[in-house]
Amino acid sequence: MMTKITDISGGKPIVPATGIKSKEGDAFQKTLEKALQIKEGGTAAGIQHSRLGEIQAPVAPVVESALHGLDEKVKNLIDRLDVFASFLDNPGQSLKHMEPLVRSMKDEADRISEMIAKEGVADDNLKKISMESVMMAHIEYHKFYRGDYI
Repeated sequence: MMTKITDISGGKPIVPATGIKSKEGDAFQKTLEKALQIKEGGTAAGIQHSRLGEIQAPVAPVVESALHGLDEKVKNLIDRLDVFASFLDNPGQSLKHMEPLVRSMKDEADRISEMIAKEGVADDNLKKISMESVMMAHIEYHKFYRGDYI
């Protein structure tokens, strides 16, 4: 702790302690050499580093599949079916207002059917939910254009 400030009170300047040795030898020099090695593109302790010194995260494997996102498509279709059901419960909704939703439900159901036919689905539960949702969307589409909701 500093008790006197130099050139104000006439005290002696504080001199840092010298001759202190690290227990590990020259730790600063070793750390500096590691940093320089990393900067040159090397690795330290098996960790990959960029030229700027940041640690790069390992790249996660990407599984390419046409069925990637099938569950999301089915969820969107089910959400559209729910919106359609709420429109049917509201007598103030016009059929003209519902038509774009009905068409989008059928289009999404067709895309899901094509995905399942092309690739197949390993998960039986997902396949069952997908097919039931597709059938429901097609049924509602045909009932809508047949005039069941007039």
